[in-house]
Amino acid sequence: MFFKILKRTSVFILLTFLVFPFTVFAYSDHVIPGGENIGIELNSKGVIVVGLYKVNDTYPAKDAGIKIGDIITKINDKTVNNIDEMVSAIANNDSVKITYKRGISNNETTMNLYKDSNNIYKTGLYVKDSITGIGTLTFIDPETKTFGALGH
Repeated sequence: MFFKILKRTSVFILLTFLVFPFTVFAYSDHVIPGGENIGIELNSKGVIVVGLYKVNDTYPAKDAGIKIGDIITKINDKTVNNIDEMVSAIANNDSVKITYKRGISNNETTMNLYKDSNNIYKTGLYVKDSITGIGTLTFIDPETKTFGALGH
């Protein structure tokens, strides 16, 4: 009986030390909790590739070497800052020269486009040029001006 109690106690103590930390780090002496709604808008320099899709049983963007996260900056040597400029740059072209940024390097590739039955050119790209949303300000450190927000 004594050994069963000792075994349970040992397991409890061991789990307590594994679950609860010995040291807690605080980076600020004073933090102000929040709860205020905030608006968020992020604009990119170029058009961000957020996905790829299949066109006529192929992936034109993937075949051209474009990956999710790449930022398209030029099409046919014309700077594109948003989706409207991208659409106008690819209009009436069977293939386009794309300059894109991946990480810190700039790259170029040629991508073949596919015209559907409605005479619309398909790239196989899902893109975004900005992100908007709302969030809740959860805290702010008045000394360092560091804050945290939860997006919705």
